[in-house]
Amino acid sequence: MKKEVAKMLEIEYGKGECKWCGYDLEDCGCDPEDEICGSCSKFKTRQEMWESILGK
Repeated sequence: MKKEVAKMLEIEYGKGECKWCGYDLEDCGCDPEDEICGSCSKFKTRQEMWESILGK
């Protein structure tokens, strides 16, 4: 499922450094301490991020 979601977001899941979505940290103004990208950092939890993407 995560790879399909990543495909929808036009990212390659697991190819980057973000521990949540696999996006490249340098490309999206992330917080390196959290090791999650800027897109994911606006959510408090990983589940919240995926629910937002999946529209749940």
